[in-house]
Amino acid sequence: MDLRSTYTYGLAILFILCPGLAEMRDLSVGNTYTYAGDGRYVWTVFLKETPAILSEIRCVEYTLHPTFPNPVRRVCRSERGFPLSARGWGEFTLFLKIEWQDNHVTRQSYKLDLHSKIEKATLRKQVTSIRTGNVSKYLGDGRWSWTVFIVAEQAALDKIRCVVYTLHPAFPQPVQQVCERGETPNQAFALSATGWGTFDVGVKILFRDGRATFLNHTLKFGKE
Repeated sequence: MDLRSTYTYGLAILFILCPGLAEMRDLSVGNTYTYAGDGRYVWTVFLKETPAILSEIRCVEYTLHPTFPNPVRRVCRSERGFPLSARGWGEFTLFLKIEWQDNHVTRQSYKLDLHSKIEKATLRKQVTSIRTGNVSKYLGDGRWSWTVFIVAEQAALDKIRCVVYTLHPAFPQPVQQVCERGETPNQAFALSATGWGTFDVGVKILFRDGRATFLNHTLKFGKE
């Protein structure tokens, strides 16, 4: 038996001999999740404790975000750690009311995790690698045609659902959403327009998992 197994076994024995000891600390809580598309997730939250600890618990009452129908839900099945499954858009803090067999009650909270540390680090790296660019062509009489676009690696582009561009308020429709990646190399989610001068374009990138990030692009004109 390795050191970790010995520690876990000893801890279980300790809680069997002193069941009230578990109530002196927050219990370990975890969750699993599956991306269901359109920014939604199916998830299950549960207690990550030994059978000895779970046997001391009668029920767990979960209080979800108030936007959920029936946000207060009670689970009395100890199998797999009093699991509760639901579907939703994003992460939030759950509140747990733990009802023990000896009629004691303890309370704690848990932040639902819909992105593992590895996924978060990968996404952060991909987001920071996303850039904006533009090309332009002089039309004469002080007017330019231009195209603004996204530049990123294929893996990052695959995670983008749409890009929302906010142009100068002088444009008839200053907010434009582009959801087609397009076929032009290194010019993804491109938006074209014509105008007189340069300005800052607001760029909101909408990811397929429901997240968003914001960039700013300053148009640059140069005669070709």
